[in-house]
Amino acid sequence: MQALLNVLRDCPHLIPTCHQTRTQQLHQQLYDGVHYAALGGCRLKQCPDLIRFKIGLKLRLIYREVDNQLIPCRIISRESLDTLLKRRCKCL
Repeated sequence: MQALLNVLRDCPHLIPTCHQTRTQQLHQQLYDGVHYAALGGCRLKQCPDLIRFKIGLKLRLIYREVDNQLIPCRIISRESLDTLLKRRCKCL
């Protein structure tokens, strides 16, 4: 949970409390063993080790899969994510 709190704190966007609550619930369900696809997550085709979750209309929560374990990576706006993927940037 500490990694998720760091991601929320380091996010440059203002995140409403309802989205913060949704993010924490999502993280807890992943920690409890629910498959990411059942929670609305999908792998990014350009970076198969990254999994994207929609948090509201404009924000995306990115998890990185390391040794079959999901680690929260960052929260990014939809527009920024599209731009990074179009550049084929692997350094999320």
